[in-house]
Amino acid sequence: PVHTPRGGDVASGGVGSGLVATAGSVDGTVRVFDPATGFEVVEFRLPPAAGKPCAVAWRPHASRPAAAGAGEGPAVVVACGFETGAVKILAAGLAGAALGGEGAAAKPVLLHEYHQHTLGPCHHLEYTADGARLVSSSACGGGEVVVYDALAGHQPMARLLGVG
Repeated sequence: PVHTPRGGDVASGGVGSGLVATAGSVDGTVRVFDPATGFEVVEFRLPPAAGKPCAVAWRPHASRPAAAGAGEGPAVVVACGFETGAVKILAAGLAGAALGGEGAAAKPVLLHEYHQHTLGPCHHLEYTADGARLVSSSACGGGEVVVYDALAGHQPMARLLGVG
């Protein structure tokens, strides 16, 4: 089926030479595709209570967390912002064959979940180029920005509130 990110976000990059992640699908999933083959390599399916994902960002230089599956190979780590204001860090290990479209990725896991955005949906996420920090933002209530330490379990470091 076609994955439509209605009102959501699309991020490219990550593992290898340009996997693409989409978020905000009507079915509430976050999916990672290999545009060279058109094959889906990872699907993060969260319960409906999680809300609709509306923002996604790749973590550069991700390494496979122990919880993301055994074996060798790269990992996909994405941060997803939700209409509930939650930010969830999702990960999956990729088998080499998955990148070519014939293998299966390790089972995706939820690494971390934070509820720092109390004024509205998390509309934007961005990792720093070195992958050390994640920044999330919401435009509601004058705006909120949260900075996370991606090297220390994505712990929130700062929460900045706008005036308005």
